[in-house]
Amino acid sequence: MYSMTNRNETAPIPSLPDYAFGEKLGAGSYGTVYKARLIS
Repeated sequence: MYSMTNRNETAPIPSLPDYAFGEKLGAGSYGTVYKARLIS
């Protein structure tokens, strides 16, 4: 998991950090499941 302290290394944290986190991992199996849970 990425912490808020690493946001400069990953990506800027928008108003929906959880969604952005899912987007970043969209290509991974966990990212796909994470996004699916947010959408459903």
